[in-house]
Amino acid sequence: MPTSLGRWSVLLCGSSLLGAASFAPLAGQEPAAVVTPSAAALPAAYLETLPGTRVSIRMVPIPPADGKPGFWLSECEITWDAYDLFIFGIDGARDREGDAVDAYTRPSKPYIPPDRGFGHEGYPVISSSFKNAKQFCRWLSAKTRNGYRLPTVAEWRYAAGAGSTGKWCFGDDPAQLGDYAWFDGNADWTTHPVRKKKPNAWGVYDAHGNAGEWCVEVGKDGKRRVVLCGGTFEGQTDEVTLSALERPEERWQMSDPQIPKSKWWLSDAPFAGLRILRPFPVTEVETDAKKKPGPDSSGKTSEQSATVGSGSSPQKEER
Repeated sequence: MPTSLGRWSVLLCGSSLLGAASFAPLAGQEPAAVVTPSAAALPAAYLETLPGTRVSIRMVPIPPADGKPGFWLSECEITWDAYDLFIFGIDGARDREGDAVDAYTRPSKPYIPPDRGFGHEGYPVISSSFKNAKQFCRWLSAKTRNGYRLPTVAEWRYAAGAGSTGKWCFGDDPAQLGDYAWFDGNADWTTHPVRKKKPNAWGVYDAHGNAGEWCVEVGKDGKRRVVLCGGTFEGQTDEVTLSALERPEERWQMSDPQIPKSKWWLSDAPFAGLRILRPFPVTEVETDAKKKPGPDSSGKTSEQSATVGSGSSPQKEER
């Protein structure tokens, strides 16, 4: 499979500004048959179109539960279509003096094509470090003036499960896994374009397998650690469940020749990607009761609250 830098350049110029990170529903992709809360009071799904481009990310509503607020989650894993704008600055932010977007550090340029030749337009981001994924959220928040962040493990599992009490979003029957996931039984050792499998009952695609998704694990001790949720295209049946998670390992950068090794790219983790979350707007009643800063009635946040999300003060995650 070709991985030349020349091909990489063509992909960047030919797809990033014209491609879209969301697609029309495909035939035969009905949601999993799981009982869900009433959607009557839920905010609608929406497309977040990046200003000045035709690239968009579709966000779907996840209902509140157990007194905890709901949120929007990206329907798919974030694809290269949007990430290219962030990495290479081809959104034009650097051309505008004083643009707040450029106040956020962008990742170093990858020294090899990080898509590994698996595919680019419509394919999930891979080889991304947690730092890289977190910075994308900060950049996107500043770019759109909406507060985006990475999910916690609890939020991810709730949204991915969509009310399921089984090992997967569709229950406990492993015979159905191939309908919902790319894993070692059908992926042929590569990622695949998003939205080619069935979504869960809340419209979330590729929750199992394909690219692993960076999340923040909040321990009983209050410490925040970073993990990948959902399993990957390399995972076996029991490694792509709702409870599956992987913690970063040194071997994920084993072949990186740089000294020091990159903080942005994982040379030996062609499975590390991301999915993003945006909290629902906080009402005046909720704000008065909680006495905490958060999104205003329009759903927009300050850049500080958008960094970590939903009005929480920034905390340092541990690897």
